[in-house]
Amino acid sequence: SFTNCSFEHLGAAAVYFDIGCQDSLVSRGTFTDVSGAAVQIGAFSDYNQSIAANRTANNTVEDSTVTGTPVEFHGSAALTAFITQGTTFRHNEITDTPYSAITLGWGWTTDVGEHGYSCCQRVEGNIIRGATQMLFDGGSVYTLGNQPNSQIVRNHIFDQQHYFKGSALYHDQGSGGWLDSQNVVHSLAGPRHG
Repeated sequence: SFTNCSFEHLGAAAVYFDIGCQDSLVSRGTFTDVSGAAVQIGAFSDYNQSIAANRTANNTVEDSTVTGTPVEFHGSAALTAFITQGTTFRHNEITDTPYSAITLGWGWTTDVGEHGYSCCQRVEGNIIRGATQMLFDGGSVYTLGNQPNSQIVRNHIFDQQHYFKGSALYHDQGSGGWLDSQNVVHSLAGPRHG
């Protein structure tokens, strides 16, 4: 667990829960001036892991503040989960990200996206302001691949700067298994083309 920790002036991801991490927690953290993701969970190379004890599972980021991250590797999302199950992003405040604020999944309609073990994700009660400041084929919450029994609920999303093909809640190609409910989304800047 990382509780009441500050992460700043870092040259890569601040916290990385690698393949097979389970029951890990970031709580009441602050993230500023981080070059990559504030928190990155899992990878996509273990998508066909059949042994439950070896899967990336049941990791949580909650009650944390992420500001202006990433500052260098702009294609990273502030909070990133690749192939995981039971990931929870809850009660975080994420502001002014160059790309997506939260991403979950990988693989589009490939075997990774369609036949991986990703499931049971929860994005709940987050405040997301000013996502996609620089890049635009993303969203405030962005998903890829099939992730049964997953939910995006009771989030407040506003002032997203650009979107292209997507929206604030952007379920990209191959996304499935999501229930979006009770989210408040407003003040989107509008589409960007090219």
